[in-house]
Amino acid sequence: MSTEIAKSEQPPQASLKTYLERNKGAIQQVLPKKMTADRMLKVVLSATLRTPRLLECSQVSILQSVMHAAQLGLEAGSPLGHAYLVPFFNKD
Repeated sequence: MSTEIAKSEQPPQASLKTYLERNKGAIQQVLPKKMTADRMLKVVLSATLRTPRLLECSQVSILQSVMHAAQLGLEAGSPLGHAYLVPFFNKD
């Protein structure tokens, strides 16, 4: 008889938020001074509401995309349309 307690998994967006929060310091380091990591995280999480398929992508690839946008001073997924987060899937 197993006494393991079933792991309660977070919803995908909550899991992504937790992952991005843990990496907020790294994001802040590459952002220009006029931008904040908190705003960047809010923009990314709102992009996942508009494009739910983003949550099917790996958290690492989302973080990499956010880091690239941050280095360029762009808000990925913002209403201004500077950069977009687009889910691409590899069949391999």
